[in-house]
Amino acid sequence: MANLAIRGHETRGKEVIEIFEMLGGKNTYNRSGERDIWYVLTYNTIEMTTYLFEEKGFTLEEFLEKYPYKVGDRVRIPEYESEVRIDAMKWDGFDIQYSVFTDKTEWYYVRELNEYNEPHKEETEEGVYAYNEINCYHQDFGDKVRIRLGGDFEIKVEDKLTYIVRKKPQYPKTYEECCSVLGMTYYYPDIRMVSIEECNLYSSFIQLIRCRNAYWKIAGKEMGLGKPWKPDFESNDEGEWQERYGIYIAENKIEKDCWGGGDINIILTFPTEEMRDAFYENFQDLIEACKELL
Repeated sequence: MANLAIRGHETRGKEVIEIFEMLGGKNTYNRSGERDIWYVLTYNTIEMTTYLFEEKGFTLEEFLEKYPYKVGDRVRIPEYESEVRIDAMKWDGFDIQYSVFTDKTEWYYVRELNEYNEPHKEETEEGVYAYNEINCYHQDFGDKVRIRLGGDFEIKVEDKLTYIVRKKPQYPKTYEECCSVLGMTYYYPDIRMVSIEECNLYSSFIQLIRCRNAYWKIAGKEMGLGKPWKPDFESNDEGEWQERYGIYIAENKIEKDCWGGGDINIILTFPTEEMRDAFYENFQDLIEACKELL
């Protein structure tokens, strides 16, 4: 099961929030829905996050196209002559359900309502295809064609050809963005009975570990693990070791290297060279600030 997420909209943010409220969400933190960020329904509370992992995400336009009904609409249902009112909506972890009342409360999916109401969308037995080309030569397109990219694709031009390209993962570049990935706030707690030097050192170390954990969470998503990636210090059945890329301190200098055994435990370890180098580039100052703890 996945939480529902809708991308914020600069001019229609109110609609984003209203959808969540119709689904039972509480706008506890007075979200506007206007920021270019993901709004997520978590335990009936409207939250925000920079990145999606297990959540099911839509732009506002995609959501309204897929789920055109809302609370208060009057619809027709099977085996009932009169129109009935939609009283409630809920997200069941996979899809939207709509509640109506006749002599009892009944729940319907959008595909069921579409059979008796407009718009009606045909579904093929073959299911959903992944198209690699939009061919305008043999299709009856209009003079102007809109492309819905969603949040996962972008337009790129290569060798005078235009492509819709799946976006590469964008690694967070600041401590605040890493906290957003982890679903954490980033205020600084009141630490007592330590010196200013100790506070600066340990605060830097805590920030660095949280940033590393955010990158591990992104790695787990990219690799389809269903959980954050972590270094494995055991060989597999074929005797092969996990390849790891780390940042460590040697002779008080920051170094980078690659390992493939189970005898080295580096705090700042990553599954790919690309991720390690991105982390180093984004948080070199933070690493330098607490390198005596590494």
